[in-house]
Amino acid sequence: MDLASCDTSSDLSKDLTLTKSADNRAVQPGDRITYTVTVRNDGNAPNNEASFTDDLSALRGAEYNGDATASTGSVSFDEETSTLSWAGELEPGEEAEVTYSVTAGEPDGDTATLSNSVTSTADSNCGEGAEDPGCTSDVTVSRGIPVVSPEALAPALASIGAVGALGYGAVLMRRRRVTGA
Repeated sequence: MDLASCDTSSDLSKDLTLTKSADNRAVQPGDRITYTVTVRNDGNAPNNEASFTDDLSALRGAEYNGDATASTGSVSFDEETSTLSWAGELEPGEEAEVTYSVTAGEPDGDTATLSNSVTSTADSNCGEGAEDPGCTSDVTVSRGIPVVSPEALAPALASIGAVGALGYGAVLMRRRRVTGA
C-alpha cells in the first residue's frame, strides 16, 4: 500500500447551535424570569472548547439571582462585568442546557424591553455580531399594567364571545315574549 497517495484530510466540524429562551415574555417589576440557553454540537467531531457568554448588564434594572445551573460543563458569573459564562465538552449530537433567573426591576417608563443575547465562538450561530433571532430573548416589563399575551387571551375571549352571544340571544327572546315583537 502506498501511504503517500492516501487522503488523510478530514472534514471534521465542531459547529455549535445555541438557542436562548425566557419562560415568560411579559412580566411586572419583581417578577422572576428564567432563561434557558441550549448549546448543541451539530458538528461531526467532539468540541472540547464549547462555550458562550451572556452579558446580563443588558438587562437594565434586572437583578441576577445567582442560581445558574448547567446540565454538563461549568457555569460561572462575573459580578464585576455582569457576565454569565459557560464552558464544556460536547460530543457530536450532544447538548448542554444552562438555566438561570433574574428578577425584573422597575422600567424607566411604563414599559421596557429586556433584550439580551448570548454570544459564542465563530463556529456557531451566535458568533460576535450574529443576527440569528434564536440568540436573543426579549421580555417586556410593564409597571402597574397587567400584561397578557394574545395567546393567553384567546381562550378567554372565545369563552366571553360564546357567553355574550348566548346572553344577547336570551335578551332578544325575552324581549319578544314581553313586547310580542
